[in-house]
Amino acid sequence: MGVNPDTITMSGQSSGSYMTNHMMVLHSERIKGYGMMEGGPYHVGAIWGVTEEAPLLAMESVANMTLMAEAGKIDDPKNLVDRPAFVLIATNDETVTTNQQHAQNIT
Repeated sequence: MGVNPDTITMSGQSSGSYMTNHMMVLHSERIKGYGMMEGGPYHVGAIWGVTEEAPLLAMESVANMTLMAEAGKIDDPKNLVDRPAFVLIATNDETVTTNQQHAQNIT
């Protein structure tokens, strides 16, 4: 198709940001950069609706990523190191809290 696999990036806003975060973790070998606006962290099911605990649960999510990669279920999270990223956090978002948005920076 003429697509250079070294230039595949992904971005999204709100729900699209959650999807971007998941895709970059699951397919970190293929996705070379990402942009996330007003979204949250990988494995959001455990974090949705939580405020103060969101960063702590996101750290737990990092441990889960490692286990899933070791089991061959997702790409190696080490691929995410030094990937170009743009993360926008909205302070007046009433749906996705600022703590949830900050937690995406951990993943």
